[in-house]
Amino acid sequence: MTQGLLLDTQALLDLRAGGHLPRRTRTALSAPGAQIHLSVASVWEIAIKLSRGPALQIGLPLSEFVEAAVASGLRLLQIAPEHLYEVQRLPWHHKDSFDRLIAAQSLIEKLPIVGTDEKFDPYGVKRIWS
Repeated sequence: MTQGLLLDTQALLDLRAGGHLPRRTRTALSAPGAQIHLSVASVWEIAIKLSRGPALQIGLPLSEFVEAAVASGLRLLQIAPEHLYEVQRLPWHHKDSFDRLIAAQSLIEKLPIVGTDEKFDPYGVKRIWS
């Protein structure tokens, strides 16, 4: 059975920087048939962080960064109206708009989130990072 996964923005950045991944996370990402998704919201978040200055460095233009991610097998998850309707229904556990949208996409698309951020947990999404 194919397992779909949704990378959190920070998980993508860690993965691209060669960061250490826990065993369970590596196993999930490398499972045969794993479909790894990247939300367009993450691309938007990275674009905003890059435009604010040198706090975030990815080593190449954002377009090339995203193209390389897609070339490596990541699938871009577009933002659909259903995702936005779910954002409206979500409780305000925190105010990060990007995380709220990624949580909504996870719930609607039934994709576990790959990432360290425990802020997702109160939304009832499945999170993989161990």
